[in-house]
Amino acid sequence: MASASKRIGATVYEVAKPLASEGLQFSLRVGKWAFPFIGLLTASGGDPAAVTAAVGQVLATLSGEEVEYLNTTLGKLTTYTDDVDPGRSPRLDKAHFDTHFQDRFDEWIQWVIFGIQTVSGSFFNGAMGFGALLKSAAPSAPPSMPSSSKSPNPVERTG
Repeated sequence: MASASKRIGATVYEVAKPLASEGLQFSLRVGKWAFPFIGLLTASGGDPAAVTAAVGQVLATLSGEEVEYLNTTLGKLTTYTDDVDPGRSPRLDKAHFDTHFQDRFDEWIQWVIFGIQTVSGSFFNGAMGFGALLKSAAPSAPPSMPSSSKSPNPVERTG
């Protein structure tokens, strides 16, 4: 199974890419709150007040159930190695999650973003390009006839 790795703080996380059906279900579920957030961030132009408002909207949208889904699903796909115990690579499941991220919520946010990018990156890339894809796939208009003062009908009527 393909995977991606990233160092966040003193920990290297490796997130496995799931099979298509699980990845698609994850992407669809995450997309329901992520796409509006991405739209708000894009529209913000980096303005701190607008970014804060976008983050606030996502936090208002995410339920405890959604956060638990992210943690559980990404945790099953993640192994980690840290500088404290470099010989171990446990799965970031419920047994390790709470103690691992205790008082490290900044790293948790980075891990969630990395996990979403790993699992759903191609889904989001495809969805973001969907409008352009539809536009390019639209049938082209038939070529227009050259303008002329004559009628296109070969039989001309007079008078």
